[in-house]
Amino acid sequence: MRPRILYIENGLGFGGATRCLYSLVRAALRHDYEPFVAISYADPDLTERLDEQHIIDIRPFRRFGAAAEPPDANGRWTAGLAGKMVGTTRNLLNAAARDVPLTRFLKKQIKAHDINIVHTNNGLLANRAEIEAASQAGVPLVATVRGWEWPCHRTRNLARLPWCIVAVSEAVRRDLLRVGAPQDAVICLYDGIDLKQFTPDPHRGAVLRQELGFRQQDIVVGLVATLLPWKGHDVYLKALHMLSRSHDAIRGLVVGGRPANAAPMSPPPAETARHLNIADRITFLDHVLDPQNIYAACDIVVHTSKRPEPFGLVVIEAMACGRPVVATQEGGPAETILDHQTGLLYPLGDHVALARAIGTLVSDHQLRDRLGQAARKHAQRHFDERRNIDGYFDLYSRIAAATSAAQWCD
Repeated sequence: MRPRILYIENGLGFGGATRCLYSLVRAALRHDYEPFVAISYADPDLTERLDEQHIIDIRPFRRFGAAAEPPDANGRWTAGLAGKMVGTTRNLLNAAARDVPLTRFLKKQIKAHDINIVHTNNGLLANRAEIEAASQAGVPLVATVRGWEWPCHRTRNLARLPWCIVAVSEAVRRDLLRVGAPQDAVICLYDGIDLKQFTPDPHRGAVLRQELGFRQQDIVVGLVATLLPWKGHDVYLKALHMLSRSHDAIRGLVVGGRPANAAPMSPPPAETARHLNIADRITFLDHVLDPQNIYAACDIVVHTSKRPEPFGLVVIEAMACGRPVVATQEGGPAETILDHQTGLLYPLGDHVALARAIGTLVSDHQLRDRLGQAARKHAQRHFDERRNIDGYFDLYSRIAAATSAAQWCD
């Protein structure tokens, strides 16, 4: 029997984490593993990759309430004491109403499907029931951590259970050590992308620009991000408002939807654009399945998170498409972008500095071209998904070698 991996996707909805998960699912099939996926939201795209027998629906066990924002990379509560109290209350409610039944359910599924490895895709505390299920079932666990963890006793205990914890950036690895994860259990493995899918394509970009009504002379500045308050849509719009006074050709393209378990943004970005009198310059699109088309249509891509981004898949996707990226100088983007070599970095939340950086690129097409070409080469060297996949399947092989033969065979 082929080794069986249960991937668990317990995020807010389709996004960068999901795209990385699907890369692993495809690779598992090629590597002669049998992948199963437990997922907490409806995703028709998944059924195109796996039959129903390999999909485990955990939607009935969704977390209580809208997702709360964790502390940033320095352990600061972004919503202050009130945010800490809300987060603690939700954790207690989830422990009683969700975690116990979900742990029991997944433990039964692991046993019923003869799972050899469990791989969680969204962190430690957010997957506490899933991690406990793997531990109770006696199955080795790989835990990918894509964000900042709550610094609490529960997190420290959970961090001792996985066979390996994979941090998506060095910033996340340092954060895991700060909250008490064992140093020898944590590695850094950057997310990767399909460089054949994410590649410069001027023709595809020209077609989409025409469909969206952009003029040939327009300089399109794109923001691809889920509709969450900390993603910084307001920072982006304020920066474009400043630039609109002196750059008539500048246009904005905002792409991304609201996750199913997230509260609506207040005010919505479209309302903010109207308030700033730039609504006629901004085009809004919902979530798209082919973001490479969006990058091809943009001249510049920005990443505007208001707290440190753990990694930022959008950044490396846009770089691979040959686009200069402007992003914050903290968290993952500070590792993936070489400032003034493959893109530009600016201080967190500073819309004036963002406007200055965008304005530099708007005014200098040679600089845009030079940074974009260098970004593509940098992505080819460091963010090919094959490096990421090889890293994970090396982990699986090491687990197999360390696990008794009886667990991997009939």
